[in-house]
Amino acid sequence: MKEDWLRLLGVGIAGLAVGAVAGHPFPGLALALLGWCGYRETAWRRLLAWLRDPQAPEKLFDSPGTHNEICRGIGTLRARAARRQRRLSATLRRFRTAVGAVPDAAVILDREGRISWANAAARNYLGVRWPEDRALYLSHLLRDPRFVSRLRASLAGSQEESLEIVSPVTKTMPLELRLLSQRQGNVFLMARDLSRQRELERVRREFVADASHELRTPLTVLQGYMELLREDAKEYPRLQPHLEQMQQQTTRLGTLVKDMLILSSLEAADRDNAPETTVDLSAELAGWCRDLEFLGAQRREKIGLEIEPGLGLRGRPGELHSLCSNLLRNAIQHTPPDGRITLRWYEDEQAAYLEVSDTGTGIAEEHVPRLTERFYRVHPGRDRRSGGTGLGLAIAHHVLLRHDAHLQIDSVLGQGSRFRCVFPPERIVRRAVTAQAADRIGEASRADT
Repeated sequence: MKEDWLRLLGVGIAGLAVGAVAGHPFPGLALALLGWCGYRETAWRRLLAWLRDPQAPEKLFDSPGTHNEICRGIGTLRARAARRQRRLSATLRRFRTAVGAVPDAAVILDREGRISWANAAARNYLGVRWPEDRALYLSHLLRDPRFVSRLRASLAGSQEESLEIVSPVTKTMPLELRLLSQRQGNVFLMARDLSRQRELERVRREFVADASHELRTPLTVLQGYMELLREDAKEYPRLQPHLEQMQQQTTRLGTLVKDMLILSSLEAADRDNAPETTVDLSAELAGWCRDLEFLGAQRREKIGLEIEPGLGLRGRPGELHSLCSNLLRNAIQHTPPDGRITLRWYEDEQAAYLEVSDTGTGIAEEHVPRLTERFYRVHPGRDRRSGGTGLGLAIAHHVLLRHDAHLQIDSVLGQGSRFRCVFPPERIVRRAVTAQAADRIGEASRADT
């Protein structure tokens, strides 16, 4: 910049000198400055032309001046950008090659939900053809309302859980979709075929159901003979402890077979065709607690009931009964005889809640996420001695899934646990409460407290 001013000063002095020799110094200065402006205008036009055409040779700017420095700076920035672009292009090629080799479908969406890229598997799973479907809205190809709602949430930045839908290409193919929101506002969609997994689950369910059915008959026979042996062995006191232990083990095995059959039926049941009715849980819960066969008189006295009258639920009575009994069984197994168990049924503005809390041994935090797994035991030895099968909470979990509900578990080691079933508002049914029904519920609650 300083050199330009010196050059301009030199041109001005030269113009004055030439004008003075000719007898007109100021016109000479004006002509010199005009010539300088024309030179600079030509240089800036050449620079503008070079910016519009990056292939133009840079030797056009070998002459000194500010425009030459600007040109060199822009050239350096362009070279850096070109190197960065080459690196990004190479990374993108490697990414597309790697994702293209993945058997799952992968689709990249822009901020508007339009298709920016898709791999080859997306054609077979989702019907997305690349590059023919470039810039199309994915919601126009996948019209499932649940997917559209989840996609809108992902575009807004929400990280949602996976979603299962049926493939629009193959109606018998279940797909697991996972939408991942990116910082730039894009969404990365992965679709996985669940056909193999569903087939393995079906084979497992059939095996468990068949094995349980085959075990039921010989177990019934064994239990019958055990009763006879215990009657006939009264004269032999030494055999009594062994026969009692055998009886306990056959009874426990029978309970295990029964729970396995219940769990298999819950997994195999057709959710859409399973009949539902309105269950008045406010009236049923007290009766269910009294009818539970594994509760003795002392245990019944330790269960407190807090029931909101007239609060019903749309569901399946048998499954809800199984849910309640398994939660109470679990609480009883982990609560000492002098402890307290509370069964609550209530609602608020968001949902309805079936809650079983106890003052038992509690559960360590690391075990809580796995409590609903089949045969998972926090204390294996004690659970087996108490007659537990390890399937109660798994059954409760499946019952809740079939009623659009979920299970919340809060526990503090050494202080007790709370198992809360959360039912959505659309399943809640409100009924008018008669005076007789209110009295019965009140009597049951007072009796249990």
